[in-house]
Amino acid sequence: MAIFKRMLALLCVPLLFAGFAFAVPGEEDAHTNKGIQITPTSLNYEIMPGQSAPGSIIITNLGKESISYDTETENFHKVDNEGAPYYEGVERKEGVSSLADWIKIAGNGGKGDLAPGEAVEVKFTIEVPAGAEPGGHYAAIFAKQSSGVANLGGNQVGVISRVGTTILVSVPGNVKKSASIVTFIAPKIVWAGPVRFFMTVENTGTVHYDSEAKVELDPWFGNNEVIEMGKHTVVPKNQRDYKGEWKTVLPFGYYKVVASATDGDGKAELVETSLIAIPIIIVLPLILLIILIYLLVRYFRRNYRRVESVPPTS
Repeated sequence: MAIFKRMLALLCVPLLFAGFAFAVPGEEDAHTNKGIQITPTSLNYEIMPGQSAPGSIIITNLGKESISYDTETENFHKVDNEGAPYYEGVERKEGVSSLADWIKIAGNGGKGDLAPGEAVEVKFTIEVPAGAEPGGHYAAIFAKQSSGVANLGGNQVGVISRVGTTILVSVPGNVKKSASIVTFIAPKIVWAGPVRFFMTVENTGTVHYDSEAKVELDPWFGNNEVIEMGKHTVVPKNQRDYKGEWKTVLPFGYYKVVASATDGDGKAELVETSLIAIPIIIVLPLILLIILIYLLVRYFRRNYRRVESVPPTS
């Protein structure tokens, strides 16, 4: 009887979790059907001082209810190693203009209402002042939705959500487009594939650019192999991470490893190292064979000496 009760309790636990599993999708679908979308995610410009450039974004209501939206601009200068901007702590200084001030939203100032599934094009102009500092300037245009209402502890509060398009502006002039490979991680000894590489590139210049990273493997014997690690936009005084994988199964031999990343002028920064590839599938049988030979030699030596030590019978 006790065993039967234990089995019944064990069966009830999965059923309890199954009930939660079926309850979650309904709630998740409700959140998925609501929200505001902005496209594109990023825009890149090169504008001379004293000139301007037009642009536009698309704001879409993904929900099933009508919403009101508003737009705003905000500067950023720091980006994490995956490319996501930080907007905290970037304040506008009185008497000093920045990209957020140069962006002028057309029409009704970027405000309006959207029916379910409706999209609207919001146009803007970037007006760079004549005395703008050469180099990179960074901001985002945010679309804010403020029509949602949530219940928290019995109180109704407004829910504000926003999505943004990053604006990258390069002002020509005396700019620096240098790069530095801060970190490159590669294994020294490889027993089996695949082989993974990791690199961090820093923009040590004054303007953003696209940096392309790769790893070249130069073996003592055979053909060179190149592992592409991708291309990322890097803003000044920030870093980006790159990852690559050598899709090999049984690498073998000594390899010279050259990691490279391009700067804004296309010049490659290099870091060199080396690795030794010894397939474990070959090494392990070889070690076992050596051990076997050693044991056989030792066995025959002992038995051969015993045979010689026996005196002949008369």
